Amino acid sequence: MIATFWLLAVPVVYYGLYYLGRWIRHKIVLRTTGLADLPQLGQSRPPGQKIRGTAVVCGGSVGGLLAARVCHDHFEKVVIVEPEAWLADEDGSATHAWTQTHRRGRVLQYYSFHALLPPSFASWTRLFPNLEKECEKSGIRCLPADFKVLMWGLPITTPFEDYGDRFPKTLNAGRQSTETLLRRLVVGQKDQYPNIEWTVGTVTGVTADPNDKSRLNNVVMRTADASTTEIEATLVIDCTGPAQAGLKWLQHAGYGFASDGSSYKKGTLPLDQLSISYNQKVQYFTYVLQVSPELGRRLPTPAKWDEEGVFILAYTDARVDRKFVAGQRIENNQLLLCCSAWAPTADLPRTLAEIKEFSRSMIVSRPLPEWFFELLDLLAEVEDTMELHTVHCPPSTSVRFHQATNLPSNYIALADSTMRVNPLFGKGITKASLGAISLNNVLHNLHNRLASSESYLSTVAKLPDSFAKDFFAVQWNKISRIWEDTRVFDYGWDTTVPLPGETTEFGAALRWWQQNIVTLAMTDRQAASAYWHALMLMGPPTDIFHPRLVLKILWRRLRHGPA
Repeated sequence: MIATFWLLAVPVVYYGLYYLGRWIRHKIVLRTTGLADLPQLGQSRPPGQKIRGTAVVCGGSVGGLLAARVCHDHFEKVVIVEPEAWLADEDGSATHAWTQTHRRGRVLQYYSFHALLPPSFASWTRLFPNLEKECEKSGIRCLPADFKVLMWGLPITTPFEDYGDRFPKTLNAGRQSTETLLRRLVVGQKDQYPNIEWTVGTVTGVTADPNDKSRLNNVVMRTADASTTEIEATLVIDCTGPAQAGLKWLQHAGYGFASDGSSYKKGTLPLDQLSISYNQKVQYFTYVLQVSPELGRRLPTPAKWDEEGVFILAYTDARVDRKFVAGQRIENNQLLLCCSAWAPTADLPRTLAEIKEFSRSMIVSRPLPEWFFELLDLLAEVEDTMELHTVHCPPSTSVRFHQATNLPSNYIALADSTMRVNPLFGKGITKASLGAISLNNVLHNLHNRLASSESYLSTVAKLPDSFAKDFFAVQWNKISRIWEDTRVFDYGWDTTVPLPGETTEFGAALRWWQQNIVTLAMTDRQAASAYWHALMLMGPPTDIFHPRLVLKILWRRLRHGPA
């Protein structure tokens, strides 16, 4: 009898735990990635069911352009307010971005090394069905997202076998071309998106609705001729980037603090405590070289020149070194090299010979591939074309809007307006894409909830009281991992100045686990796939803690000792 019980109980428990694990993972995927929300992107409301009034997008960089495109599907009118006047001209939407005669003044990394993770490409193809065709016009190649990542010299295997011939793609383009392409798609195609308008000006504030203090009524704007005007707004979207100007607007308008002076509810914060910051003290140089097709064919990159994208991303182990090296082929036969250091006084290279010396000096478990140094030698033929762009990264900042109190119900922020992270992990634009996905998610859920209502036309006159709160909660669930992942990595360097009350010991256990996963991934397909998907934000972060991986790492440590 007892034996029969165990014969039945063991498989029941096993399969019960198996399906419970799958259910939990599914919930984590829904919560932390934008993959399940992709089918809703680009699905426009019927004209008579669009939200009345204007969605005002404050800022016309990547985050603002994506937000405007999403709002076009849901609002009667969308206005983008952008201070840099030349972006409204033909030069700002040039088909070939490298021909622009103006220089971007408000984007720190406009001419620097840049990578786009596959979730962004997946969402953009939904928002812009003609994306690949427009990329081709701009000389931008859409390639498999096969970033050649080296962690401490150890290659992270790209899991092609997980996808077959449908491996995720990415735009292989510089930051300049990426933003210019988006601007042309969003505001340069009036036949596609007629509800979107572009206006030159600087948002200086917001005003409350005199009849309902819980929401904003107008956006105050200073125009190009220094006059002041107001735009009536149904929704205000802060896309002012690192300036995070919305915090000042809200404070001046009387928001963000308990209205009666009482204490704050548990888990909520006043406006002046929303922003937290640590300083990773990173600087990096980008070197842009013009490579002829003939020279490109001779370069020993992993793929053929015409099929090459990011061909190296090399990080050192924080326990022994502080360096980073990268290389990428982008549009117009340009090759980008990047050298960086987690050190405020690092003497970064300025010539190809110095780049070679810098790369040779990296302390790694396995030397960088010899072909990379051969490539540097060949590039000496075009060193006279090399342009140098330097960036001293500002501190990383997170504005915890999801914990805010007494915010207007029709104000939201996304992209760098809500979070700025270390750019060396290539997650900045994906963070903006996840913000746009979150916005579309909340707007679609609102539409689905109200569409069956008999009084639908009256309900679309304004957003519900919970709109901003719902948005910030959804967005935080999707972007918080970006904040935590980069913070854990940055804290590995003893030069980082951590958040107040923390030390760089924060995240030490997770760094130790990642080191074990990377080492295991050299010989284990499951570990390689889990780590790649985590790096690319293509899977839940919990996958690297799968029970099988835990057992494999414990067994490996028993046999071989510490990682």
